[in-house]
Amino acid sequence: MSRILADIKGFGRQYLRSKVGAFFTFAFPILLILLFGAIYSASGTQKVSLPVQNLDGSPLSVAYLNSLTTRP
Repeated sequence: MSRILADIKGFGRQYLRSKVGAFFTFAFPILLILLFGAIYSASGTQKVSLPVQNLDGSPLSVAYLNSLTTRP
């Protein structure tokens, strides 16, 4: 077990020593989250209609679709 941990520790150090690896591991995802958050936060809360076909017609599927259309 100690060999596995030593291997993981060594690989982690080698990976984080690379500036490119550290950038794409930590900074790049944060930049993408901030970018897409800024883009889509300005759109507001719009309702999206979702067309649904009830091809089954069973009482269970009808009840499920009715629960989707009712609002709390």
